[in-house]
Amino acid sequence: MAKLRIVLLVVILTALIGGTALPTPIRATQAGQTLTIGVIGAIDGPTLRGVSLLTEQANAAGLTLPNGTPYNLRVVAVDAGGAVQAAVDQLKQLGAIAIFGPDEDQLAADSSIILSVSGVPVFTGATSSIVRVGGFVQRSRANDSFRMNALADALISEARATRIAIYQGGAGAASATGALVAAFASRSISANVVLQDPARPVSEAIPVLLQSQPDTIAAFGTPEQLVELYNALRASGFIGNFATDRADDRAFLRGVKPDLRGGIYGVTGWTVAARTLVSNDFIQDYVAAFADVPDSLSAAAYDSASLLLQAINFAGSEPGALLAGLLRQPPFSGLQGTLNPSAGNGELTSGAYVIRTNVSGGPILVARYDNNQRQSLVAEVIPTATPFVPLATPTLALPPTAIPTATPAGVVATVISDRLNIRSGPGTNYNPPIGALQRGQQVQLFGASPDRLWYTINFGGQQGWISSDPNLVSIFGDLFSLPVVPVPPTPTPAATATPTLAPFADIVLVNASLSPYPLKSGQPFTLTATIRNAGGRDAGPFAIAAAFDPGGVFGATNLSGLAAGQQVTVNIPYAGVTGGGVFKIAIVLDLNLQVDEGPSGEANNKPEITYELQP
Repeated sequence: MAKLRIVLLVVILTALIGGTALPTPIRATQAGQTLTIGVIGAIDGPTLRGVSLLTEQANAAGLTLPNGTPYNLRVVAVDAGGAVQAAVDQLKQLGAIAIFGPDEDQLAADSSIILSVSGVPVFTGATSSIVRVGGFVQRSRANDSFRMNALADALISEARATRIAIYQGGAGAASATGALVAAFASRSISANVVLQDPARPVSEAIPVLLQSQPDTIAAFGTPEQLVELYNALRASGFIGNFATDRADDRAFLRGVKPDLRGGIYGVTGWTVAARTLVSNDFIQDYVAAFADVPDSLSAAAYDSASLLLQAINFAGSEPGALLAGLLRQPPFSGLQGTLNPSAGNGELTSGAYVIRTNVSGGPILVARYDNNQRQSLVAEVIPTATPFVPLATPTLALPPTAIPTATPAGVVATVISDRLNIRSGPGTNYNPPIGALQRGQQVQLFGASPDRLWYTINFGGQQGWISSDPNLVSIFGDLFSLPVVPVPPTPTPAATATPTLAPFADIVLVNASLSPYPLKSGQPFTLTATIRNAGGRDAGPFAIAAAFDPGGVFGATNLSGLAAGQQVTVNIPYAGVTGGGVFKIAIVLDLNLQVDEGPSGEANNKPEITYELQP
């Protein structure tokens, strides 16, 4: 059995809070039975803390089994790593009547069978659709379908999102990506998905994301991937909406440049910006106990521990009776909204909060949802002086490109020439133009060059510049109300020296996408791949292929050749794949090894993509 790190918490959590008194007075431990709750996760993590806070408060209040026997609760934590089976065995040997975790999507999915046959109730905070719940396994946070439906609705209604691009950073991001694509599709909006090749730099995804001129980019992946992506997007001039499920993740926010932390949209199961009475009490108790701020996993663990406690008091501690007692409970109003274990599907909650960060990265509550229905934000509002709730700041959402009004608000330019070029900077030397406006079009102006001869507009989610030449445009409004915008670097002329080219061809994948996405079991789909010859010699005929799991469903296409430095986009149709889950496969760029790519050129010919297949 793998050696696991175990921490035992009984009544006072000195190992976690350094002896600091908890907010609820501690009374002497009453005689009687001690029941153990297990946690698979970090020994000082949010799930452990949420469970521990609830059990400590319950112990202080006094607990009694249905037969009248008094009891106390203790929490045993196992830092499992990937050894879930060993963790479950060890916790059961220690007498655990219920287990919380694992909460990481991929680990929970890989351990689905282990958890389902554990013989005790299991509460997982994993939100991925590939984590199967029901029976002994209960999901403590809203799944990706509920969360992404909330995010899509809020982005459309609050941020006016219409053109969407989605970045999928890896296997763990497939579920959220697929759910968001489906949520937008249900609202008749299509999204362009870019799948990150783990062997390629994140920066290479940026031009692919921007080529569809999105006004909104949603991104899912590791904090490191998202930090690199977000900082680079802003540096490239993208001024549109950015959304992610890690908008409240400290690891992500710490990596974002301080002046770029505002205006990021996110979705979560609970947020400290939730200004309800029950949330306010929870925040105060949590901060007093741990000198830290709770997150959505802490709230989910606290909610689920509350349900577990009610089930023990109702049905006792035997695992079978405990599960039955849990599933017979009526709907319960928790931190995340309504929890309904009696639904019997393993989905304890459908509550989701959409937030937007303030200039310091703190959350501002934008919208709240329960069972895909938008809820009021007013019903249980705490007075504005309540701590822990950041002040609202102006949104960074972009207004629409065109302003169809005779008396526009702000500063608006109307094109009076046949054509007005849009450039990447304030000058005709910024070539080539990135777009153009036609006679009669109106655009809102947001900033000015230092000499106020050029002005910035929103062009497809990017910063564009137009001339103020009165022969080209007519401007309505106070130009001096516009802030001066930093001037982008002047384009550097191409070097005249001819670089030395590699003596071989080199076939590489630029990007890949699947349509429609997510894949549906048994339904046709298309793999679209852009291929470039990055070498110094033309490539002759070669084939591109990929086999999709389950079953290795094969598809391929032949190319007659590809000149050095050129790229081509190909489509490979598939009749469909049957099954469900998240899979990783390789795109084979030179199927029959027909291209001479030198001694090491073949090493990059099997880039991998990760995708979700919905049953």
